[in-house]
Amino acid sequence: MFSEGFKRDFSIATANIETGEYTIYNRENLTPETAPYAAMSSGSIPVVFQPRHFDGNLYMDGGTIYNVNIPSAIQGCLDKGYPQEKIIVDTLVCSDSQQIPEF
Repeated sequence: MFSEGFKRDFSIATANIETGEYTIYNRENLTPETAPYAAMSSGSIPVVFQPRHFDGNLYMDGGTIYNVNIPSAIQGCLDKGYPQEKIIVDTLVCSDSQQIPEF
């Protein structure tokens, strides 16, 4: 799947069912072989998909703790040496326009 390694930075957020810990997986703690399993763990939406065993733990969708994980995006930029005042975070929310309130 990733025969040439990872080409981009990424974060896969999971929620540890046993501890309640929010766990982030990325290119630092995953291999090309384990990344799909972390992604399946992150996609285990409660009631829709069963939790997944991965990395010795039972995980479900990290969105159950943080719906939009902005802190990890900012920390990733800081880890790369960008000064905080230069970091801009854009988010995109996909939803039915009928459900978005007008301000």
